[in-house]
Amino acid sequence: MKGQSKRFVSHKGKAYDMSVKKEKEISVGFLDLWRYATWPERFASFLSAVFGFLCSSGLIAAIYAYSEITALFVERDKAVDSPFQPAIIGLFGGGRKLNNSNRSGHMDALVDDSVAFAWASVAIMVVQLTLAAIGVTLANWSAARMIARIRWKLLRSVLSQETAFFDMNNSMNFATTITEDTEKLRAGVGQHVAMISYLGGSVVTAATVAILHGWQLTLAALSVVPVAVLVAASVAMYQTRCASEEVVSYGVAGRVVEQALAAIRTVRAYAGEHTEVKRYEESLHDASLASRRRCVWVGIGSGVGWLLTYGLNAIVFAYGTALLVDDMPLPAEERTYNPGSMVMILFTTFMAAQNIAMCNPHLEIFSTARGAAKSLYKLLERKSKENTLHDSGIKPDSFKGNIHFENLYFNYPSRPDVKILRGLSLKINAGETVALVGGSGCGKSTLLQLLQRAYRPDSGCITVDGHQLNSLHLNHFRTRIGVVGQEPVLFSGTIRENITFGISDRGASLSGGQKQRIAIARALLRKPALLLLDEPTSALDPASERQLAKGGLHLWYRTEQGSVLEQGTHIELLEKKGAYWRLVQDDMTHKNTSQE
Repeated sequence: MKGQSKRFVSHKGKAYDMSVKKEKEISVGFLDLWRYATWPERFASFLSAVFGFLCSSGLIAAIYAYSEITALFVERDKAVDSPFQPAIIGLFGGGRKLNNSNRSGHMDALVDDSVAFAWASVAIMVVQLTLAAIGVTLANWSAARMIARIRWKLLRSVLSQETAFFDMNNSMNFATTITEDTEKLRAGVGQHVAMISYLGGSVVTAATVAILHGWQLTLAALSVVPVAVLVAASVAMYQTRCASEEVVSYGVAGRVVEQALAAIRTVRAYAGEHTEVKRYEESLHDASLASRRRCVWVGIGSGVGWLLTYGLNAIVFAYGTALLVDDMPLPAEERTYNPGSMVMILFTTFMAAQNIAMCNPHLEIFSTARGAAKSLYKLLERKSKENTLHDSGIKPDSFKGNIHFENLYFNYPSRPDVKILRGLSLKINAGETVALVGGSGCGKSTLLQLLQRAYRPDSGCITVDGHQLNSLHLNHFRTRIGVVGQEPVLFSGTIRENITFGISDRGASLSGGQKQRIAIARALLRKPALLLLDEPTSALDPASERQLAKGGLHLWYRTEQGSVLEQGTHIELLEKKGAYWRLVQDDMTHKNTSQE
């Protein structure tokens, strides 16, 4: 039935289903962006916000100085003195009282007022520039340190995860996560902190100053601000959701490219270039949809924000003119509104509404950072079931090589419906050379994977020299074994570096046989107590294969469907004429047919 998951029964009779369990969603708020920051970094970010806020005061001071020079222009033109005393321009020699001087004296004073306004503007600019430089520098310093540490932690976290994690997360592009997602987080904790503090500070300061100069007009003008804040908050919420979906979708698309480039020879051999391009195009579809939705919300936020801003201007001009006319009959000292205060309220309320609208691009960056942080933190905080970097467990001085597999049951986590091992038991003594023989998918490679602790069996146990495999120090144990897989992997570097690792660009310039020789040399160089070979001679020529196999294989085990059917030496198993004998006969028949 649609919507129901497939159910299976384990060897113990316990039912389980195939549905993918949804991991708990990690909530990432704005302050959670600094979850992995140290106290000095948090303090630096806090100081950055403080300096950004102080820098916004310079903007209000500049508006204040402009309103003062506007009021002085009106007064000097009327050639009358008023009780108005400029606060900022007065610090630089402006706003002199002339005591009933003539118009010429007022014009001379206006020149002094203009010079004072110029010096005040320069001083405000210098202070703002200094505060902004300090704030941005502190924010970027904090972000650079934090992101460098997160990248280090992220790589450790990825490397420490068990193999099953990579099987289940084949759509995640870890290279993208370490580079692009951390850069998005860096933008969210960097200089934009100082910028948003500057904009927020200017809104608060501008609204406060405007109220002090005329609460009626200010409240009327600021009536649009709650609507602007509601719009900005709603837009930010949906931007975060779309940004998170976009990050995941681009990770899936990046994985497609990574797989295609890693197997470029196979892609070209089968003329699959167009197929891979089409796969990439299809994988970009979800990312494109998320990006479009995010852009729509950005457009809505910006459009509504500017609409409210210019609506505010209309309110100030209309209602402010009416209040100014009402105050004209009153004595100068009793007037609340004058040209200077109206200019002050107009510019401060306009600045408040405008800066709320200008917060949208920065809120978008914070939303993107939160979406990236959700992906990063999910990986950073995941506890590995087989943590190679965890320093715990038994560290024997040496290993003899006595191995015992007892009643092993195992299904791959990515394929729980496919039963691999079903009650396999096997004992191998130190010094023995053992070959596991069987058809494809019978569990030969799986057994080697379990011995390396790449996976844990569903039930049963594995012991090495009497120690439970899970009780051994994982890194210590793996340094005592040598492994050569079916497809040997080489790393960037020289042949010597690969052998001593043990790190070409995956040996791109080497043949398959040369890769296998290097992989075998790498495994033998460490003189392992346990040497695990998974078809290590598949790419070697017959002469090299015979040379490697000198000494013979002493014991052979015939496995089928996840359990041991027969065991013995090559001659003993042939004499039994059982499953092993039939496999040899099939192989010989196939070779004779090929030769004919």
